[in-house]
Amino acid sequence: MSKPKSDIKVLKGQEAEDKVLEYVKRMNRPYGAVDVAANLKGAVPKAATQKILVSLAEKGALVQKTYGKTTFFVANQAKLDTVPAEKIAFFEEEYKRIDDENKLLLSDIKSANNEWSKIKSTPSDAELDTQIVELMQVVAKKYAILQPLRSGSPLVSAEDLALVDAEWIKWRTEWVRRRKIFTNFWQLTTDALAPQDATELSEELGIELDAPEHAALERSTLSVFDNYVAEIRLDEKPVQLALWDTAGQEEYERLRPMSYSKSHVILIAFALDTPDSLENVETKWIEEVRSICGPTIPVILVGCKADLRPSPDQPSPPGSSRTWVTREQGERVAHAIGARAYKECSALKIEGVDDVFETATRASMLMRDGVPTNGHAGTTEGRHHRRRSSGKGVDKETSKSWTCCVVC
Repeated sequence: MSKPKSDIKVLKGQEAEDKVLEYVKRMNRPYGAVDVAANLKGAVPKAATQKILVSLAEKGALVQKTYGKTTFFVANQAKLDTVPAEKIAFFEEEYKRIDDENKLLLSDIKSANNEWSKIKSTPSDAELDTQIVELMQVVAKKYAILQPLRSGSPLVSAEDLALVDAEWIKWRTEWVRRRKIFTNFWQLTTDALAPQDATELSEELGIELDAPEHAALERSTLSVFDNYVAEIRLDEKPVQLALWDTAGQEEYERLRPMSYSKSHVILIAFALDTPDSLENVETKWIEEVRSICGPTIPVILVGCKADLRPSPDQPSPPGSSRTWVTREQGERVAHAIGARAYKECSALKIEGVDDVFETATRASMLMRDGVPTNGHAGTTEGRHHRRRSSGKGVDKETSKSWTCCVVC
């Protein structure tokens, strides 16, 4: 079978020499005769290519170099056309000008993108119409609220608001207490019953549990204080503690003073990992307590999160710059504010908590009995056993209760 004829014209003589020289100059890299013949696709035969390359090297148009048994040829760099220095300077100037123009265009594009983003974030005409309608409705509601005031209706005084708040706090506490009593009693009653039997008994007795709106009311902003009732035995005598955990946020400044009413002891708590909270004791909390409760009410200063403070057994991580309140700093502030005692505790590890409440209970008992307790003291003696409020009623021998107000 005969080979198909190629369409490539085979060059000879000067044409072949010019073709080889043009190719080597254009590629400007070392080539062997075999590579040149192959890259020319047979336009110049291999044997002729070798002769032409040697001839061009002898004329000085190419430079040849032998490596082992192979000879390589490359264009003579000294005879290549070079760009004049003036033209290079011209091109560099042109490049600089175009680069400056590109920078200006990029700045314009950035400004246009920012403007486009602003336009996209601007409400459309339809959205503006909707917002106007909504605002008009809000204005109408506000006018409806203002109308009775403009007609001369009497305003609710601050004293009346305070009374309402006090009533709410009083009855919410009673609500929570009675619910705990019912919950404990109901658990005792239905402990041996199957769930369906307990449900039937509840329906027969007509028991109505708190509805979702009741739960929402209890979680509302009116419920700014957490109240707890705990029973403990101190020196083998039962004592019932009523604890008020106040709200420290600024929005509750008006309501918080109500929690101090009839308190027998104040616990001012701060975080040992937050030195600012200790500064607030002197600049804010003690002044508020003394102005409302008077100079004689006993105050216990309590440092919380004692488990977080570094110790020889648990040093700070390397490179840590966090500062902590030391016991000496806490005792110094306690002495400065005239606190009855300074205590540290860890609720996480349940360390020192009983000591805090024993100290508070003893101070409150002395306060109730009219014994002066103002002034810093160290620790209190005696042991007590704490018991949760069970809801079964208070022991008959428990004749008194003390209110403990916790300021955080």
